Amino acid sequence: MSATSRPQKTGVPRSRSKPPPPRVNTPPMPRLLDLATTADLLGVCPRTVRRWIDAGALSAARIGRGIRISEEDIRSYLQRSRLTSRQRLYV
Repeated sequence: MSATSRPQKTGVPRSRSKPPPPRVNTPPMPRLLDLATTADLLGVCPRTVRRWIDAGALSAARIGRGIRISEEDIRSYLQRSRLTSRQRLYV
């Protein structure tokens, strides 16, 4: 065999990694906000947001050591907190 010749291919394909599985139409992940961002968005202090979570009025998720609130949970909370024209604004 000379120095310039290459070994012939044997016809056996090399093992390749498996192709990725087909994508499934999954809904996008909800955008999660931290306490400070949620409080800023609602115009309250972070402690108030934490009280709402502790009271069960606002849903949240603990991820690691942080607390995250989804935008959908904020919308739901605001919808439930909406006053009607018959309700008194001040108690």
